[in-house]
Amino acid sequence: MKNEHLVFLPGLDGTGLSAGPLLKIIPSGVATTIVHYPPDKLLSYEETVRCAADQFPAGTSPIVIAESFSGPVAVDLIASGRVAARGLVLCATFARSPHPLLFKILRLLGITSLVRPDIPEPVLRFILGREYAEKLIPLWKTVHAGVPAGIMNHRLSLMSGIDVRPQLMKIAIPCLYLQAANDRLVPSFCAREFRKHLACLEVRKIRGPHFILQAEPEACLAAIGEFLQKHN
Repeated sequence: MKNEHLVFLPGLDGTGLSAGPLLKIIPSGVATTIVHYPPDKLLSYEETVRCAADQFPAGTSPIVIAESFSGPVAVDLIASGRVAARGLVLCATFARSPHPLLFKILRLLGITSLVRPDIPEPVLRFILGREYAEKLIPLWKTVHAGVPAGIMNHRLSLMSGIDVRPQLMKIAIPCLYLQAANDRLVPSFCAREFRKHLACLEVRKIRGPHFILQAEPEACLAAIGEFLQKHN
């Protein structure tokens, strides 16, 4: 992994703060860039893709690590040629809406807000898992403190219209999918869809919740290191 340049694309909050646990254990000699999405602008999906593209370091062939909401963004960036990545690591993410029927029902019911800053702690503990709740709840609260609920719910609504499966066939670089074994937000069929459309994909299942990079950073970094060593 030495001399690599890792570019981290964040989850729904867009702050990049969730990269913290991984950054703490990345070895010296590895350069990192953290992409951020603005906490005060309702960007369209295409504007989100452009926002991410503008933050990539020029003149590099980085390893892109895309978490959850940013998985499709990374696919678009690489498939379109806007980013010349050397490898792609997809973390607990999706190529199309992970809950298409749920989003349709919510729209029919006129329900537009699912993410709130005051999510009841029992719900958080269910999402994060009993084993990881104490570790992850403080990070969850820090990450979400600076992002209005309206921004989060807008990004959530963008997810309902995303489908980058056609772009997957344009990607020829080595790809790794880190699948959270106990993911209660992104179903397992999402990993299978990537496997179906990406010939160059390796899937690694890691014990833990949806927020797998934060729950098991050491296991994730080890899997990424093995992946990079294999494709050097």
